[in-house]
Amino acid sequence: MIMFGLSCLLVPSALSFHASAHLARVLPSRAGAAISMSGDRIPGPSSTVSGNDVTGIGVSKQLHGAVVTTQAGQTVEVLAPGIVIVRGALSESEQKFILHETNKLGSRDVNGFATSGTNGRGRLYEQCKVVPDEFTDLAIQSSLIASASDAAMPACSPTHVLINKYSTSAGLLWHRDIYSNDGDGDMPVINLSVGASCKFGISLPIRGAELSESRYLQLHSGDAIIFGGPSRFVKHAVLEVDISQKPTWMTDSNACRFSLTFREASSVLGREDFFRNFKVDSEWFDRTQSEWRQGDALVEPEIAEAEEEERTDGWADTDGRMDVCAGARHARAYAGALVPPR
Repeated sequence: MIMFGLSCLLVPSALSFHASAHLARVLPSRAGAAISMSGDRIPGPSSTVSGNDVTGIGVSKQLHGAVVTTQAGQTVEVLAPGIVIVRGALSESEQKFILHETNKLGSRDVNGFATSGTNGRGRLYEQCKVVPDEFTDLAIQSSLIASASDAAMPACSPTHVLINKYSTSAGLLWHRDIYSNDGDGDMPVINLSVGASCKFGISLPIRGAELSESRYLQLHSGDAIIFGGPSRFVKHAVLEVDISQKPTWMTDSNACRFSLTFREASSVLGREDFFRNFKVDSEWFDRTQSEWRQGDALVEPEIAEAEEEERTDGWADTDGRMDVCAGARHARAYAGALVPPR
C-alpha cells in the first residue's frame, strides 16, 4: 500500500524561507490527509514505502499513470514524469475565497482587469506578495502533493502569479512556456482553476520514443495541474472554455473561469510593469516557439520588443488577440504563457 500524509511532510531543502512560512499555514489545514493506491482510508501517516521512497514521506518514485485518492477527496494522477493533475485541489470555500478576492484585485483602477488583457479576457500579473497569502498557500499545497506523488517534480517557491479571467469560450493556442517570465529553470508551473470548466490539451511524451501524443483533459473548478522538471517545457493549450459548465454556487450573471498560474521567477523580480503589457509580433512568437530547444536560455521578450519597435518605427498593436477563435496578425504579448497569457 502506498500512502501520503500531508501532516508528516518534510519541507524540501530547495524551498525558500518564504515558501516555508507559507507551509506553516498550509499543513495544519490538511493534517492527517492520506492517499492509497486502493483509495482506502488510512488511519495514520507513519508508514513508508521502502526502496523507491526518495521524499521521506512514504511515496514511491514510480506512480506514473496511477490514480490515487486522498482522504480529503482529492484525486491525484501522474500523467507523465513531471506532469501531475490534482482533482479537487481546492475546497468549495477556497474556490469562493479566490473568486471574491480576485474580483477585488480586478476592480483596481491600476493593474485591474479593465487596464490589461483583451476583449473577453482580463488578466493580472503580480508578485505573490501582492495577492492574499492564501493564494500562494494553496499553490504550494498543490505543488507539495505533486512532488510527493512524483519524484520527478521539483519543489517550488512561487514568486509571481498570473491571473486570467475568461468570460468567453476563447482559448489559447498550443505553446511552450519558454520566456523569461515563465519561471526559472525547471521549476514547476502551478495552475489552479476556479469557476467555469475548460478543455485543456497537453502533449505527453511517448516512452522510448522521441514522439508525443496529445491528451485532452477537462479542468473543473477546484482542479490543479502542475508541470515541471523533465516536463517543464511541455506543449499545452487551453482549447475552449465552457462558460455554461460552472459550479452550482456560481451565478449565471457572474459565470467565468479564473486561471491562477504560479511560477518561481526570481530572475524577473522588479520587472512586473513590463510583463503586464509588453507586445511582440506574432511572427516572432511563432519563430521562437518552433526554434527553441530544451537547454537553450529562456527567450527574453524585452529585447524582442525593442528590436521590433526599431524595425517598424513604432509598430502599432491591433486588437491584441491571438487565441483559438481569433487569428490576429499581431498580438499583445502575455505575462506568462501565450498571447494573451493563460
